[in-house]
Amino acid sequence: THTTTMPLIKDGDVFIYTHKAGLLAAAGHEHRFKMEKFEINADFDAGTVNAKFWVESVEVAGAYRNGNRDDVDMDALSDDNKEQVYGQFTGDLLDSSNFPYVTFEGTLAAAGDGFTATGQLEMRGQKKDLTFNIAKDGSNLKGEVELVPSQWGVPLPFSAMLGAMKVADKVELTFSVPDPR
Repeated sequence: THTTTMPLIKDGDVFIYTHKAGLLAAAGHEHRFKMEKFEINADFDAGTVNAKFWVESVEVAGAYRNGNRDDVDMDALSDDNKEQVYGQFTGDLLDSSNFPYVTFEGTLAAAGDGFTATGQLEMRGQKKDLTFNIAKDGSNLKGEVELVPSQWGVPLPFSAMLGAMKVADKVELTFSVPDPR
């Protein structure tokens, strides 16, 4: 049989959303990050996918409150705040100096109009199983993945006011990338 390897996907939107927790959580911001450099290679004929995300390419892309990801305030954080948040995310959380990439390797199975991806996500040198759905949306493929960072050995990067305000052990990643087929 003839197998067609699809072009490398290097553009689109990959966003990461962090959440807050603790008694004073309402006083803090939740953060949105945009992954600027990534590569996804999906061979739909063979049913394989692998992806590579450059940790230090992330940019702090605004803040939001009360879990409303559709209401991102691009001006909520000062440049100093963005630099601090970037350092916590890339350094304290993902340890980019030792682990510059987050990767996913897996399989694709047709599911309705889209696919189910099943494989392993490697973050901070630890691999864990991950399954998520990919939907067809016009000329794009999109999806959402919820992660519990501590499962990959990620320490909570921030706690303030004696733990009354902290980053929750929950991160959501959303993506919308061109469908190369």
